[in-house]
Amino acid sequence: MNRNEIVECEECELTETCRMPVPYAGRNELNVFIIGEAPGREEDEKGKPFVGESGKALKKAAFKAGIDIWKDCHITNMVKCRPPGNRTPEKGELSACFSKWLGREFVESNPKHALLLGKTAAETLLPFTSIGHGGKLKLKGIMWYFLYHPSYWLRRGGDVWVEDNVLPYLREWGEAWKQR
Repeated sequence: MNRNEIVECEECELTETCRMPVPYAGRNELNVFIIGEAPGREEDEKGKPFVGESGKALKKAAFKAGIDIWKDCHITNMVKCRPPGNRTPEKGELSACFSKWLGREFVESNPKHALLLGKTAAETLLPFTSIGHGGKLKLKGIMWYFLYHPSYWLRRGGDVWVEDNVLPYLREWGEAWKQR
């Protein structure tokens, strides 16, 4: 799938209110996904996922865990366009984006490990589970990991909170897929 295809998308009404759809970034061939909810303000402006404050927090925490998210992972969001007012994407928007884009990303990249960031990603991709922060689940050949979204990390206290509540899980996730 070509990133330009995503940038030119007009599949749902979100394209009417965002600056531009935000395609995935990173590397497909490694079969390691990081999946968030939706682009934020800075992502909408720059056209790249996880480049705002949440992305900086993710990059910093991952680096401490020995992971370079841009070299080691395929980074994407449940929806490719920023919802108005930064609201949670609606079911129809999630469905349209999954069937048009995220589903294709899965088929083309065949991930073996996926890190879901936040409630929207977890509830949409694993609706039948009650997976919580730090949880993991093997399903259909994919090892799924769940962490709170980095925006939550920032609200909870930043570095100290991340050190105690995020790094152990990021390290475990990184070690698991590096052993493949």
